[in-house]
Amino acid sequence: KKDFCESLGLRIPLIGSPYDFGVSGIEWLKSFNSSGSLGFLGSFGLSLPQIEKLLKTCDETPGLKANYGVGIRYNPFLTEYEEGLFELLKQFQVKNIYLRGYSKLTHAVLSFLKDQNDGKNIFIEFSRSHDIKSFLKNEWQAKLGEKFRAPYLLLAGDPPGPGEQQSIQGVFPAL
Repeated sequence: KKDFCESLGLRIPLIGSPYDFGVSGIEWLKSFNSSGSLGFLGSFGLSLPQIEKLLKTCDETPGLKANYGVGIRYNPFLTEYEEGLFELLKQFQVKNIYLRGYSKLTHAVLSFLKDQNDGKNIFIEFSRSHDIKSFLKNEWQAKLGEKFRAPYLLLAGDPPGPGEQQSIQGVFPAL
């Protein structure tokens, strides 16, 4: 708890997961920020101009500039959108990124993680037990390269499937 809070500059170990379609907007971020925790802006369902406007507002809101994150729901069918979104994250120097999806990490996500990991706090939420197990076995290391280090993995496994005894759940620092 203490290392988690200190590394992110938090008073309490609480993360406000991103809600899509603009539900977790500026007021969401401000409420988490004022409580000493970290909120994530949900980007899924918003256009790139809408996201850019929200990021500008974050930059202009006192106390919020570095103390928020952006959530990304990756999708293999939205390559151009993802690439544009990652360009906005670079432009606005967003340092907390929350990745989640229902497929393997996309090419755009992998490229961003390879090139932009330094100084960023990457949170990866896996929903499929297979992907969790693959990540924990370091199979992702080959795809992301040796320099990739995600500080936190948010592992939320699906209900047990055929042949599985239980789901995997937890928040782990990646070692």
